[in-house]
Amino acid sequence: MVAMMRLAKHRGPDDDGLLGLSRFGEAPVRWRESAPPPVDAVGIALGHRRLSIIDLSNAGQQPMGDPTGRYQVTYNGEIYNHPELREELKRLGHGFRTQTDTEVLLAAWKEWGENCLQRFNGMFAFVLLDMEKQCLFAVRDRFGIKPLYHYRSSTGGIVFASEIKQFSALEGWSPKLNGQRCYDYLAWGLTDHTEETCFQDVNQVPPGGIAMVRVKDSASRPNVEIKQWYRLPMQTIDLSMQEATLETKRLLTDSVRLRLRSDVTVGSCLSGGIDSSSIVCLIDQLRGHDLPTKTFTARFPGDVVDEGAWCELVSGNTQTIPVSIYPEEKNIPSRLPELVWMQDEPFGSTSIFAQSEVFAMARNEGVTVMLDGQGADEQFAGYETFIKCHLRHLLNSGNKSAFEAELSATAAWRNRSPDDLRNWLQVADGDRAKPDWLDLEKLGARPNHLFESLDSLDSPIETLARSMVEKRNLQMLLHWEDRNSMARSIEARVPFLDHRLVEHVLSTPGEQRLKEGRTKILLREAMRKIVPEPILERKDKLGFATPEERWIREGRPDEYQLLVDQAIQASNGILKPAQTRKETQAMLKGDKPFTFQLWRLVCFGAWLDRFGISR
Repeated sequence: MVAMMRLAKHRGPDDDGLLGLSRFGEAPVRWRESAPPPVDAVGIALGHRRLSIIDLSNAGQQPMGDPTGRYQVTYNGEIYNHPELREELKRLGHGFRTQTDTEVLLAAWKEWGENCLQRFNGMFAFVLLDMEKQCLFAVRDRFGIKPLYHYRSSTGGIVFASEIKQFSALEGWSPKLNGQRCYDYLAWGLTDHTEETCFQDVNQVPPGGIAMVRVKDSASRPNVEIKQWYRLPMQTIDLSMQEATLETKRLLTDSVRLRLRSDVTVGSCLSGGIDSSSIVCLIDQLRGHDLPTKTFTARFPGDVVDEGAWCELVSGNTQTIPVSIYPEEKNIPSRLPELVWMQDEPFGSTSIFAQSEVFAMARNEGVTVMLDGQGADEQFAGYETFIKCHLRHLLNSGNKSAFEAELSATAAWRNRSPDDLRNWLQVADGDRAKPDWLDLEKLGARPNHLFESLDSLDSPIETLARSMVEKRNLQMLLHWEDRNSMARSIEARVPFLDHRLVEHVLSTPGEQRLKEGRTKILLREAMRKIVPEPILERKDKLGFATPEERWIREGRPDEYQLLVDQAIQASNGILKPAQTRKETQAMLKGDKPFTFQLWRLVCFGAWLDRFGISR
């Protein structure tokens, strides 16, 4: 347990604590990471490393117990509405000795049991021990903002952790790759869309899930029972565009207000797009001019992906303190082993490196909490994928007149010809499901058309948005955000994932979010007179992008070819040497369109090597 905690010190550098007992019925004992356990044998243990955000005193140390000693909890995250819940619980007779949301969690569980989760507005992953029921509950928030993994150790015990790397401290740990999930990453660029991970036998508690372990005694072999405590409601609301816009504005504003609650310094990411600009402008309105907020922007001067001008527009219209970061591509190859170690699994692009640099700068500037815009594109239909799927859905529905009208309007808004869009719609996945450079037999995987299986191909806007939130995109982005922020001991908060807002937006008709090629209509209208008008009228969609093609193809092609060769060697035949080199050389020379595929190959090899993974 101590070794596992040390591997997660970055997640909580401010304090630590352990609690253990040999069996139920005995009083638990507590100790610190720096001291040996005061008992001979520990059958059940909780460990915690603290990043102090609310109530910075020692009273917030975890694991924390309720006054009766029945419940013990180790908890990561924030329950933003904890002051309101505290007052409600006080009226019900509960007393409090700290100002922490951890103590509110314990009192709420004691008062309402599992039903308390429905009352929480926040992000959280926690493990709670019920001494009376002799049961352990491992709980994850609605959308999986905070991570929680489980693994059966070589001794037969169940182990939970915030990061996969922590399992490497266990005796008998021998990491093996999960062939099907690695296929999903290599062929389709997806991770975190199922409970499984790229590591065989390492699973995650699903978003909105509870994992329950009944432990009668330390000698029994426990099992994990998983159920859902939260599912996105399936509903459609009957609101006019004006009503839906006002409700969106109200909910997003209140979400930002709640996520400014902190006893440490709060800052914000700023990319110049609608999402982060909305958050920064709302912070400015809520805080006023007496408490300027630092914003952090990754800059790439001279490149089309540089959004410095847009960020300056936001800064000029708010009382913020802008901080710019200039990620240097020369550092990526040397940083790659560290990045894959911190991320636990292979990741999608060099944007993860740039994001890491943003959080590093924020920490250097004394910021401990950062707000970010994850989750907006998925629910408000911000990706170009939404446009393609929407047009394909109209085409396949047989309503030719509706399709032609939408196609013409989309072409006009996007400054593209209708014929160009028609050709775009005809582009198929081709051999993507069975790439000739991948030995599926050695990988131990079956080919499939993954996007189709995730209800995200030729789907209506409403269906695709739910898939993006629950499966296809969001879970992966939240994984990257959590690891990059916590690696720098920073808590990242995501206002767009307030469950009230998500449930509202996903229940609106698709045409209120995307119509005639215009994305994020609902958000654009909600932010009128709050976000500068030129940003609301932006037609380009960059996301958080880096000049990856220039960095790799023009900057260091020989170095990346060497990294590909190392990946081929590390894969032990999974990546077919001749075909993989042909694929990557074609991209590096410009004979084939540049895609994220090259990075995925490089990152996969670095991951195999850094974790010492076998098939």
